[in-house]
Amino acid sequence: MNMFTKCTSLSIVTVSTLLFLTGCGGSSSSEPTKDSLYIKSAVYDTNETADITDDTLSIYFNRTVDINTSDENLSQSFDINGTGTFGEFVKLDYNDSMFHRLKITLDANSTQFVPGVTNIALSNLNKLQNIFSLNHAEVTVTSPRRLLKTGQSASYIAHDDGEYQTGETRSYTSNGDGTVTDDVTGLIWQESDDGVLRDWNSAKNYCEALTTASLTWQLPSMDQLIELSDKGTNSPAIDVAFNNTKNSEYWSADEYLASSADDIWTVNFANSRTNDPDKSLSHYVRCVNIAKVQGEARYTRDNTNQVVLDASTNLIWQDTPDTISDADKKTWSEAVDSCEQLDLGGYSDWRLPNLNELNSITDKMTHGPAMDKEFQNKKSNRFWSSTTEDANSSSAWYSYFYCGCNDVEDKTDANNVRCVRTAEK
Repeated sequence: MNMFTKCTSLSIVTVSTLLFLTGCGGSSSSEPTKDSLYIKSAVYDTNETADITDDTLSIYFNRTVDINTSDENLSQSFDINGTGTFGEFVKLDYNDSMFHRLKITLDANSTQFVPGVTNIALSNLNKLQNIFSLNHAEVTVTSPRRLLKTGQSASYIAHDDGEYQTGETRSYTSNGDGTVTDDVTGLIWQESDDGVLRDWNSAKNYCEALTTASLTWQLPSMDQLIELSDKGTNSPAIDVAFNNTKNSEYWSADEYLASSADDIWTVNFANSRTNDPDKSLSHYVRCVNIAKVQGEARYTRDNTNQVVLDASTNLIWQDTPDTISDADKKTWSEAVDSCEQLDLGGYSDWRLPNLNELNSITDKMTHGPAMDKEFQNKKSNRFWSSTTEDANSSSAWYSYFYCGCNDVEDKTDANNVRCVRTAEK
């Protein structure tokens, strides 16, 4: 394999970039400075095929890479050093307006990246190194996070979750060995829980000792568990591929950091609501196989347009001051309409996020508010989703950003609004 890639620049001014790839974990302790140039995130997408020639690596820089050209589809020259993952004829597409994204499509001589393992860092920029200070901090490559549809199919108002049904269609395969595969996320779940109530430590030990289908098991993360719940049904709120699901709470692996360290996140599969009981209490458990690595949120903010991209989900979020203003709280129908009318960042295709989308930007490893630092306008308030409660159509789901919790509220009540749109690929 040729470990060096040369691509002819199509721009007015050629920019030659050297990227360093390593196959080891960890990250640099170097902190980016205000004026430095660095990689903010990198997302590797196989497009769910075995053909490497449609695999893409999207690299997001913190600023414009080539300040000397107005060519918005800049193709740049590269020297690739390190593990040799790129072949000779990779396709390069630079889109400065898309959060300074360089999209690299691999060729047949390339080798696949390993999300969660491979790191990428700037090593040199031949023409720009005298203009910017370069930060060489490593970024771990992640995979896309494929959000499921909530499950809601009925529409209660124009432009709600039932009309748009954004996300990947739920699909599950029973493997005949006591397991169920989520065909979208690739997660393998325990098909039937054993109906035994356990405290949290016992539930954790139970999953770790489980040998079903000769796989290795663990308690699911809270994000995995809440997305498994189907908001288009109830009692139980889960797909029919899963057996013996109780109308009760199920343990996650995650501590509820907004209160006592003894509290643990749970999901109630009677109605998809979240809770935070003490770990000494007894609840049910459904284990998940640990082999599948899921994408993690990777945020980049456009300060000019006041929007934030999550590169892992390809969603762009409104981040204007009115999103957290008490004076701008709205009823549910007003929230749906306001997002449809929003014109921001040169786009008018905004919508009110469904519950799975809204939940994807909650950070359950922090609280007060439970959001990433890239969001400049954040507050520990309730924010509407476009998803109606299945058991009561006069109520809709919201996320409470103090803790990242989900619950329902009457649609005539007033909550904050943060709109979303799907980014172009």
